[in-house]
Amino acid sequence: MCRTKYENLEEANFNERIKQILSFFKEEEIEKIKSHRKIDNYEHPLKNIIIYDESKTSSNIADDKSSIIYKTNWAFEVVQRIDPDWLRAKKSDLLDDDYSIVSSVLGGIRAYAEIKTRLYRELFNDTSQLVSIPTSKNPTPDFRLSDTDYYQKKYVVDFEVFTKTHDKESQKGIDLGTTVTKINGGRNKITTRVSSHRPFSFEKRPLEKNKHASDLRHIIHLFTQVKAKDKQFSDENINVLWIDMQDEAIFHYSSFLSFASPTVIRDGSFISSTLWHAFYGQIEMIILHEFFQGEHNTYLTSKLEHDGRFYLSENKADFVVFVFPRKTIVFEKPDNDKVIPERFRDTLTYLLNFNSVESRIDFPKGNLSQALKNDVESLEILYKYLKERDEWEE
Repeated sequence: MCRTKYENLEEANFNERIKQILSFFKEEEIEKIKSHRKIDNYEHPLKNIIIYDESKTSSNIADDKSSIIYKTNWAFEVVQRIDPDWLRAKKSDLLDDDYSIVSSVLGGIRAYAEIKTRLYRELFNDTSQLVSIPTSKNPTPDFRLSDTDYYQKKYVVDFEVFTKTHDKESQKGIDLGTTVTKINGGRNKITTRVSSHRPFSFEKRPLEKNKHASDLRHIIHLFTQVKAKDKQFSDENINVLWIDMQDEAIFHYSSFLSFASPTVIRDGSFISSTLWHAFYGQIEMIILHEFFQGEHNTYLTSKLEHDGRFYLSENKADFVVFVFPRKTIVFEKPDNDKVIPERFRDTLTYLLNFNSVESRIDFPKGNLSQALKNDVESLEILYKYLKERDEWEE
């Protein structure tokens, strides 16, 4: 099919947008990336960024995907400049056939660039130092930042990066929740997926044994357990869990996931939010799953079976950073015995697309406890109101 001059120009403009990524690879490596086929309906993570697609440059462009392309190209430029050896060492993983490995490396590159440009203050303080930590047999964080507070007292921050991807185990869960109905004598079929939260799949327990069990509670549990053993973190340093939510399998769901409030409104009903409950929820707290309208409006509910991450005794994470395509949310551990310098909290607000309204950090001092108190009180008021207005099934 003959392409128009306009289409050729659009592709040239697109390639200009990703020139830092393209320049990092040899021509034959680019061709290898482009040759990858979809797995479980998802493109190779790097191919999804570098391959020209008219939808990426048209007026109907998805803003999330456009942001990911821009930030990834920018990150390659930054890391190539500050630590080219580290980036070169990642090339083999970027060319790997395992898509989850590629996604993980891309998340690490984006995190490295942002930590360097947003949190590392070498222009203002020559005592600052940022290093990438080589992989070893013993668990180590990915990056370590050393700085001084407003009183010239040194502090150290360890960053552990995690990229949520679509994995094979999640696909198994999705397949288990898929039903196929044949019609017209088997000539046609209707495929129905009962999950609305792909790619996280379902709870392991059989749904028939707990008819109100839902994948929402499973998602909350998954986020609570991200790097839960915390072997990369120490008791002395400030520990930051950095969760990159920009994999193709994830960002389509960012409108549902990227909320820091205890509940979100979807299709006119209240649904418990994932992130807040995963980190600030407490055992026996009510979870709002689904809402059905009929003769009687009915909420399906259950109770949280575990405390949120920050309340678990084994937790060592002091902060968690959620990086979405166009939003960054920061959660801080409440009632922390560790002394957190005000300078570091101040620095966190400089993260790209930092959302001050949805983040939960103790800045200014005392803000976090009050915000969480308001969150819990708002939940109690909402539960009381909904119970009076609608029917509940627990």
